[in-house]
Amino acid sequence: MSLFLNYLGTSRKVENYIGNNGYTFNKRLNDELQQFIVDFDGDYFVTAVFNRETNLAGAEKRLEHWSNCVNRKLYGKKWFKLPATDRLQYIGAPEHLNSNLHWHMTLKLAGGKKDWRFAFIAPKLWQKYNQSGSMDVQKVLTAQDQITVGSYITKDTWLPSNYNSVKYSK
Repeated sequence: MSLFLNYLGTSRKVENYIGNNGYTFNKRLNDELQQFIVDFDGDYFVTAVFNRETNLAGAEKRLEHWSNCVNRKLYGKKWFKLPATDRLQYIGAPEHLNSNLHWHMTLKLAGGKKDWRFAFIAPKLWQKYNQSGSMDVQKVLTAQDQITVGSYITKDTWLPSNYNSVKYSK
């Protein structure tokens, strides 16, 4: 099992796995996170920006709320009873925790026929609950796009505070 998956375990949030373990360990863990994101094979690359002062805990709550609202719109009122593979899944990392906090993430949708709706409703729901915020949604089309997305999401996860805040929906 990879270091990343071993440390991820059953948690929805990666916590306390990087820091004083040395550069080589941290680099390996970060590289495995990048590969995990590539292997995740997301459908979309999303940047969610708050455009106002917020702390990490508040940002995580808003992200979770947005995810729940998107799931409800795409998969109905009882979306939470569906297996994880039958609803929105994402993995993402925050960037600029102390100024202009925002999230980069890759998302995978279930049910291809509802796929087209995501790019339309996701930014609208983000702005509804984060009025000063904005969201950029881009379709991931190729294997090279997956590598680029993985690299971009992990560009600041070498910082322990950012790595420890990686979110993975299950």
